[in-house]
Order: sequence, then C-alpha cells, then structure tokens
Amino acid sequence: MNNFKSDYLLADGAYDNVELLKFLFNNEIKPIIKIREFKHKCKENKFRKKAREFFNEEIYKLRGVIEAIFGGFETKDRLKLNEKLEKSRDICLLSTAISHNILSLTYIF
Repeated sequence: MNNFKSDYLLADGAYDNVELLKFLFNNEIKPIIKIREFKHKCKENKFRKKAREFFNEEIYKLRGVIEAIFGGFETKDRLKLNEKLEKSRDICLLSTAISHNILSLTYIF
C-alpha cells in the first residue's frame, strides 16, 4: 500500500500518541482520535491541541461501524491473510470485504 493516501485516521484514545500525531500531521492526515484528558496540562502539547481541533464526533462514530465489520471477519476466521505479496493481500482483503457486504445483504433481503 505504498501508494495509499488518506485524508483522515479514525482511532480510539489508545492511539493518542504524540509521535503518531506528529507523523499524521507531517503527512497531512487529519486525526479523528478522541484525545485523552490529563489532570496536568504538562502532557498537553501542540500536536494534541491540534488534534482536538480536528476531532469530529459524527465522523468518530463511524469508527464503531468499521470495527464491527472487522470484528465479524475475525470471529469468522475470515481476516487471517496468508498472502505474502502486498498486492495479493490487498486483493484478498478487498474481496473479503465485498464478500462480507454481499452476505450481509442476503441477510437483509
């Protein structure tokens, strides 16, 4: 996925890491991360402050939908990719996602 470019990264508070935030901002990726509150403001730095400005609760809620989909893959042993080539892994992951969506539609109809 060397050519992969994203505008946003959706993650929970566990990814509230200064080095990660620095990397994201340096690569023009907007973090949608619920920044943790600290009792002492000394842990609050410019990257965390900037990340708070980008935080959007509506976009953040989408994280749960995505996690539910991948959680379903994991519990059904569908997300264990054995492909060694990056392109093969990408194709397998995409086909797995499409397969999951088709199966989900069959349950609805």
